[in-house]
Amino acid sequence: MNQLKVILKQFQKYHFWLLCVVAIIAGMVGSMMAARSLSAVYAQEKQKIEAKFNALTGILGTNPYPNSRWKEGVEKLNGQERTNVGKAWELVYDEQKSLLSWPPQLEKDFLDFVADHPPNAEIPMRFCERYQNYVKNEFPRLLKIVDAAPSESAKQPGADAAVARAVGGVGAAAANPSQENHEYRVTWDSTNQGEVRDTLDFRATLDRGQVPSSAEVRRAQEDLWVYAALLTIIKNVNDEHQFTTPVKEISQIAIGKAAADSFEASLTSEHIIRPKLAAASAAATTAAAPAAAPPTEPADPTAVKPVDEGRYVDENGKKLHAGATADSEFKRMPIFLRLKIDQREIPRFLVECANSPLPVEVRQLRINPSKGATTSTSSPQPGGAKGGAGLESASDDLPIELHGIIYIYNKPNMAKLGGEPAIAPGGPPAQPVAPAPPAG
Repeated sequence: MNQLKVILKQFQKYHFWLLCVVAIIAGMVGSMMAARSLSAVYAQEKQKIEAKFNALTGILGTNPYPNSRWKEGVEKLNGQERTNVGKAWELVYDEQKSLLSWPPQLEKDFLDFVADHPPNAEIPMRFCERYQNYVKNEFPRLLKIVDAAPSESAKQPGADAAVARAVGGVGAAAANPSQENHEYRVTWDSTNQGEVRDTLDFRATLDRGQVPSSAEVRRAQEDLWVYAALLTIIKNVNDEHQFTTPVKEISQIAIGKAAADSFEASLTSEHIIRPKLAAASAAATTAAAPAAAPPTEPADPTAVKPVDEGRYVDENGKKLHAGATADSEFKRMPIFLRLKIDQREIPRFLVECANSPLPVEVRQLRINPSKGATTSTSSPQPGGAKGGAGLESASDDLPIELHGIIYIYNKPNMAKLGGEPAIAPGGPPAQPVAPAPPAG
């Protein structure tokens, strides 16, 4: 017991130094343990970083196609895209199919021929002669679409009876009092009516005493489809209103060659009038306006040119040579319209252009151009008929000029999309049929 007291007394005397030694030892031990722990964490994280770095570095030396499955996957995606594009192509073609049908009046043998042969097959001459006789009665049907009166210059033998039947029903006579009192909704410029009718009834061919060629027959039928589509757009806008007529006047409808030059000119920068330039000089505005009017090509009976030469345009609005659209998904035909319309219905008119079975891409719309339509809504209708449009207020009516492209889709062909080769309707591709001698 006495010895313990001696030890405690010595410890009490030197406790400071003893505690210093203990603190030093504890600090050294703690430092060593912390350093060992940090070293382990450092080594672990360093290993992870080096592994990631080596993986990224290895990509630089790897072949772009790590394995054959990559190429198979890309080909599968391409196949899916081809299928989607093909379905979209079939969808728009089927939507147009009801409109792009040959008239049943041409009889079954004619219809069977065009259904069983490719679009470039030569139509026999007897069918061309039949079509020449049929198409003479088609212009009155166009007038009926928009409910427009025939002009005196556009009339032909039997035209009055045809229009009477179109408006009043089968068997109606031209002298029917109800026909005389009919109030037409739309006024169509008489000169333009004559131009349209002349392009449909092979006037130049008749003057030469010839039967139209297969290409001319196909061109005329395509013109009918396009004219019907454009007039249906106008009809749909007007049908939205029971007591008013938004589109009151048709001053000009031009398609194909007749619109190609004007369409090409309308896309040039010099033709677009900037607001500051328009305000600076009225003379500049007047000088630029005539370019919008589609020029009329003089008839040249001696010139032999393909009927589709300059008839279609490319995506930039440039005229194409004959046959350039044979292998394309669709044909782009330039169009030109000059109308008088209620300015409040212009958005509706543009919507109808886009929603048409033959969609119209509007490239340029000029509202109230300096030289617009000159036909007045208050002028009397041809033949003494009353024009319903002339009874309405014209406070919101403005002339407009529309340059655009109408799209006509060809029959879907998966071969053009990199798929299986297409087979012509009715079997393998048919050889052109030699023209048959004239009947009789």
